Amino acid sequence: MPLAVTVPHNVASRSICRETGLRRPPRPSSRRRAREACSRKADAGGFARVVIAALALLLPLCAAGGLQDGILSPDDGSEDRFLPVDTSESWSVGFASLKTRALSPENRYLRYSIPLLIREGLSSIGVHIYNIEERTARAKYLVEQKLAQLRLELQSLQHRRDEILFGSASGDLAQIRKQKEELLGGLSQLQNLDMDAVAVSFQKPVVFKEGQETGSLIVAPRFSPLARSREEKVDLIVWGEIEEVQDFLYLNIRAFNTVMQKEVFAFESAGSIQGLHDSLFRAVDGLAELMLGRKWARLTVVPYPPDSSVTVNGVLLGTGVSTGRFIEPGDVQIVTSSPGFDDVETVMSLAPYEERRVEILLAEKPLRKLSIHTDPPGADVYVDSIWKGQSPLVLELLASGQRLLVRKEGYREVTFQPQEESLEAIMLTLRKALLDESAWLEKKRDTFYASLGIFFISLPLPIFLYGYALDNANAAIRSDPRSSQYQQFYSQTEITYFAYGATLFISIALFAKMLGELIEYVDYVDYVR
Repeated sequence: MPLAVTVPHNVASRSICRETGLRRPPRPSSRRRAREACSRKADAGGFARVVIAALALLLPLCAAGGLQDGILSPDDGSEDRFLPVDTSESWSVGFASLKTRALSPENRYLRYSIPLLIREGLSSIGVHIYNIEERTARAKYLVEQKLAQLRLELQSLQHRRDEILFGSASGDLAQIRKQKEELLGGLSQLQNLDMDAVAVSFQKPVVFKEGQETGSLIVAPRFSPLARSREEKVDLIVWGEIEEVQDFLYLNIRAFNTVMQKEVFAFESAGSIQGLHDSLFRAVDGLAELMLGRKWARLTVVPYPPDSSVTVNGVLLGTGVSTGRFIEPGDVQIVTSSPGFDDVETVMSLAPYEERRVEILLAEKPLRKLSIHTDPPGADVYVDSIWKGQSPLVLELLASGQRLLVRKEGYREVTFQPQEESLEAIMLTLRKALLDESAWLEKKRDTFYASLGIFFISLPLPIFLYGYALDNANAAIRSDPRSSQYQQFYSQTEITYFAYGATLFISIALFAKMLGELIEYVDYVDYVR
């Protein structure tokens, strides 16, 4: 049965006012005109809705062409702020102590010594190069971290909005709605992001993580290497296990990449202790390729003379017999140099994993002759602290860099380096020493040491007097001012305090004297030299 509802006149009037925009309700006689006004307004609204729908269809087409010119695209970089950024400045590696199983007490040191030996063998690696797979995994890892961050921000924003709606907090709901839309847009952008758009470094310096175990090792993972590596915040964790069975040792070494979330290296060996130590070189070589991110070659340079310096690709390799364990394969430039010999530059090509030994012989530089004459003659001549004879004499010198010393008793020493290669003879006029410089220098030194000793001897007295004066002053404070003890402590305090001031002044004067003797001694040494 239909239900008849009667609408009051005032309610109908208010609805008509809202539809027509009139300030007061129309009279019943004016209802027809009000309905006509509502009909015209509805037609106008329908036309406006058609225009808005047409614009909504055209705007995306315009935006597709206008984005290139920046007409419709925002200039504030709002989309770029959601792109993850690789803020890590290094590629960290953590070496963990080994897990042990049935290991005898005398072999328990292997738990720490084996990972420390491996770490020492890899200590020369300075840079890690990312391969394509690792760069892609790194980009995905950064995107996941950014997504987790945005979800937390969205959850916090939702919680804040709920607080405002329930009246427990104040805020702008429109602003929160706008921020929520931006976060949702950022989530959508990251979920559909191409990993090539994430900027990841091609290489980073290698840093070894220091832990709390012996030798700065980190604690071995109990169950999951991924959880342990994330806890230690390392990019690569190296761990393993050692087991002893009937005097035989079984060793396995593993490496886990945190970003790739998989095991990237495995090494196993068995034998005696000596056999295990010998096999560690193979483990080091395998881990080296992993840490470098490239293949390697090994080069040993044996120079003659043996004290020559060896440089490979502009980097000093060492002095004497030098070995580069992880040199990049390809063309290698070797420069060998030694004082008194011509530098030798050698270029060779090394294949991946090649181990080569090279012997390099340096040729001596031609010597030049220099005639030394002195006035008066008979002076001792030294070349690089080696006595060569007395003047006049002819020396055979290198082209440059050697230091000559001319000394004669009663005369001042002369030190110089002949720079001009065309110089064939030199005449030195020695000046007489007005006094025995060595004896005068020794006297200045003894004077300084005497002043220093007297200054230190004077220090205990003012310290003692100061403490004695404080003791008397404290005793006087605790005594009755009207008693004789108070007067006695007060007078002793004054006497010892004035004595302290006098001895302190003496110590300061002795310090100033000692400082002056030191300055005079240093100046005289510089003058003599």
